[in-house]
Amino acid sequence: MTRGPQVLFYTHYGPGRHRQGGGALAIWSTARALYESGVDVTCVFVGEGEEEKAEAGAVPIVGMREVSELGGLVRDRSPDLLHSFRWTAAVGLKEAKLLGIPSIYEVRSPTCYPSKLVHKLRPPYFKEWHSLKLGMEDRRTAHLAAHVLVPSQDALGRCRRYYDIPENRSSYAYNGIAHDLFYPGDDREATTAVRIVTAGRIARDLHIDRVIMWYQRLKGEYPMLELDILGDGNKREACEAMVRDLGLAGVRFHGSVPHARVAEIYRRSDIMVSASQAESFGNVVAEGMASGLPTVCYRVGSLPEVAKEGVTTLFASFGDDAAMLAHLRRLICDPELRLQFGLAAAARARREFSWERRAGEIVDLYGRLLD
Repeated sequence: MTRGPQVLFYTHYGPGRHRQGGGALAIWSTARALYESGVDVTCVFVGEGEEEKAEAGAVPIVGMREVSELGGLVRDRSPDLLHSFRWTAAVGLKEAKLLGIPSIYEVRSPTCYPSKLVHKLRPPYFKEWHSLKLGMEDRRTAHLAAHVLVPSQDALGRCRRYYDIPENRSSYAYNGIAHDLFYPGDDREATTAVRIVTAGRIARDLHIDRVIMWYQRLKGEYPMLELDILGDGNKREACEAMVRDLGLAGVRFHGSVPHARVAEIYRRSDIMVSASQAESFGNVVAEGMASGLPTVCYRVGSLPEVAKEGVTTLFASFGDDAAMLAHLRRLICDPELRLQFGLAAAARARREFSWERRAGEIVDLYGRLLD
């Protein structure tokens, strides 16, 4: 295969991190899809070992002792294009700009790192200030690049508004889904239990405590309910204590598990619920859809782009507990509706979200920047 163009791809994360999901998964899935599409891509990150080489597979990698070496790599290799993630790429983007090398900077989540005081700070204030500080670094790094890429239309609007990136220097490309892992299956056991699943970092912005509160209300009405909680975070101990104090049966905390295991649990579940207050794409919801799960979530961020209201998903306004409970009751009581939503969700996920499609859109962007 004739490869081209030559792209230096700063991933920030080593290839082994993709197993944890989230941003690392998106970055490395994109890198692999680009390589498989014929792009001459070399991935750069801090750290290297035999395990990292094995995880990277056929994708060429270069390990660095520290990120300050990125500028020298850009200068020495003189690639056709620099594609980078995370604000630590600033040294490489500066060098690319000096050498006249086109560059792309991906902002994964403008919501997490707002660059302006567009909301009131909330306790604990040091965490809010830390996010704002990261946002300012992220914004400065974005302005060094020739083009800024984000994972959804909603994120694009926020990036242009908060980061002041003009329309002609910004675009979006949806994340993909590993359809070899996430697909509707026959793993659901012949049981009367109805299994609800939620996943993601157990942190305050995902509000797992609210999911537990809804489960408590519903468990009294529907004793056959079970709840699987996937993920880890600084609120996990508090959520586990909440479950113990309430004496709730049927709740399982799985912690951080490999992506393949996540897919297995999804295929055994009946309903996915998300209490996230902000999403720049919504990997959890998208992968749940691909697994044939009807979803219940807040109408926030990019989720109305990823899912379709009344077709794959039941939405509620953020903080509307009554609506979320009503939606969950509706799906618990109507297995036919669960099946209808699940089939529509799986079809939409397969049609709209793939890493190959994302790679194709990025290759088109490369072409425009190199013209």
